[in-house]
Amino acid sequence: MVVSELMTSAPIEASPTWNIKRAMETLYEHDIRHLPIVDEGVLVGVVSDRDVQRALTPENMGGVAIVEALEETLSAVMHRGVVFTHPEEELADAIELMVSNRIGALPVVDPGTTQLVGMLSYVDILRAAQRAL
Repeated sequence: MVVSELMTSAPIEASPTWNIKRAMETLYEHDIRHLPIVDEGVLVGVVSDRDVQRALTPENMGGVAIVEALEETLSAVMHRGVVFTHPEEELADAIELMVSNRIGALPVVDPGTTQLVGMLSYVDILRAAQRAL
């Protein structure tokens, strides 16, 4: 089985200029945990619901009010140097990437580019496992 058989195609994307508040609203509205960050068609990062929550802890807010912290851009909290996979990657290899990097989702990019074509999450994998049982 390959990644394209399980991935979510055309995932919700965010821009690095979005603020934390908009990211939180998008995560909640779409019931997702990871947002790929795309700038001019190029995957530049990923932000998770945990990253957003962590950014809003008192020790990370640097004494600013919550209203100000919610205006911080995603470029300040996103993960750069993203681990990703390709649509035709073997699912076992993608799972190994997720486990070894301790991440819950992998952006799926078109081979030879950094153009986002999907997301593969642990939920996608668990659904497939459930169907196989």
